[in-house]
Amino acid sequence: MSRKIDTPLAGDPKDLGRLRRMTMAEVAATELEGVPRYNYWAHATLKGDDGNFYPFYIEFAFQNAPPLKGNKGKYQFEVGRSSGALIESPGSDYFSYGHSAFAEKYAVKRSPDKVVLFSPQKLDFNSLPEEYVIFTLEEKRYHLSLKKRLGSNSVELELTFDSPDMPLWYNKGKSAVIFPNGTRIAGAEDVATADGYGIFNGKKVKLHGLGEHEHFFNKGNIVKGILKYRNECWVILHSDEVKGVLIQFNDYRDGKLIVEGKQLVPTENNTKVLKTSAQNRPIQLGIEAKTAEGMLKITYNAFAIYGYSGNEFPGQFTGTFRYNNGREIAIHNGLGWREEII
Repeated sequence: MSRKIDTPLAGDPKDLGRLRRMTMAEVAATELEGVPRYNYWAHATLKGDDGNFYPFYIEFAFQNAPPLKGNKGKYQFEVGRSSGALIESPGSDYFSYGHSAFAEKYAVKRSPDKVVLFSPQKLDFNSLPEEYVIFTLEEKRYHLSLKKRLGSNSVELELTFDSPDMPLWYNKGKSAVIFPNGTRIAGAEDVATADGYGIFNGKKVKLHGLGEHEHFFNKGNIVKGILKYRNECWVILHSDEVKGVLIQFNDYRDGKLIVEGKQLVPTENNTKVLKTSAQNRPIQLGIEAKTAEGMLKITYNAFAIYGYSGNEFPGQFTGTFRYNNGREIAIHNGLGWREEII
């Protein structure tokens, strides 16, 4: 039986839905509104003081997600370096330090004021080993401390994610049916500013830019649903003027923008593929999001292709937000992250 898909962008654009931070009980929860936690996920698109860009992501899996098997209770991460040029274009010089794909298990410690995910599982916090991962989640701040070898490469990251704004709650704070087969999601996306440093093969680089944390809960095989219904696109945006999250699962649309400090709900959210890679990956997009205050129009350029299935695209974006009264602002220092299956 086909289920009706929720339509959070179809209502009153002045209805911003749930406007509050996640409580620490929700951050620690393994289930929200009857929907089990899928993962803890964080990523960052960072500008280094050497002029390069350093994107990374880390995921702590709470469910097995076919086609992968046995990834529950394990983590993956990936990190690389780019000049910032559109991938596969002249000047593109992306370099991967490596990808650790659900090879190691992690443990979780929960307390009233924080959640800590770490590996190895019997980590001595007072005497850290040669390799470790520590991800600490608090109400408005997250911190990642990581030291790993990836083949012949060594990577260290010390990053703090500050998140003063209200997160995007999916479906304005209610669980949502996103596919006709009844697949449901719940949770929130938390756009942050990330600062810190990395040490890459012995070279220390100061880092600043987009950070984002995903609190994602899912009931039903979401991977199977995405592969069946296609047209999945998540866009995370961070710039001087505009921050936001735009989400698409086939006919399901969701999102929120923060424009010059004001929170807006898009009434329309559309993407158009402008250029694909040699492997038919969407590396350049035109994105439009209409709100009650005006229209966001951007061009998104991916400078790397990430993920075990090649569907994560860290990059940069340029464009404008044009208010209904005619005032137009240009976007500066646009850094983003996309996940897309077309």
